[in-house]
Amino acid sequence: ILEKIFMLTVEVSGVKMINVKCDPYKSQEYQELYPFIIPGYHMNKKHWISIKPHKNLTSDFLRDLIGDSYDLVVKKLPLKDQKRLNNQ
Repeated sequence: ILEKIFMLTVEVSGVKMINVKCDPYKSQEYQELYPFIIPGYHMNKKHWISIKPHKNLTSDFLRDLIGDSYDLVVKKLPLKDQKRLNNQ
């Protein structure tokens, strides 16, 4: 988003993962609840999580995590850029 990252993919030891930005409180909660969510690989572990493939990972939950990440990044943009994105 305007040169800011909200999601990226990584592969570690043959395992493909998705890194997304996450609220620090939710990040901690998710890591305690879901075995497929770990601290962000090669990212700031307070603000990023890595999501590993897992049979209990639903597409709806993954979509929510990606959407939340996008929203977190947009909130940090200058207001003029936020307005520009909203008008697209």
